[in-house]
Amino acid sequence: MRILFFLLISFISFAQQNTKVDFKTAKGNIAIDVNQKKVFGTVSYVFEVKESIDTIKIDAQKMTFSDVKINKKVVKFSN
Repeated sequence: MRILFFLLISFISFAQQNTKVDFKTAKGNIAIDVNQKKVFGTVSYVFEVKESIDTIKIDAQKMTFSDVKINKKVVKFSN
């Protein structure tokens, strides 16, 4: 029971970590290349910046990016 409670509290605190950016929607398209054993795709996020910030973090483990755009303008990013 204690472990379940700990996991629930951990999940809730993780979900509430970012109060400066409110992600509204995410729209993604994916394609699978079976021969190369790779997945390709694009994703578009709609979000509202609630406070002045210099960084937005999105959990994208084991992914590589070719470009990142904000308001249709290419911006610098790190992976």
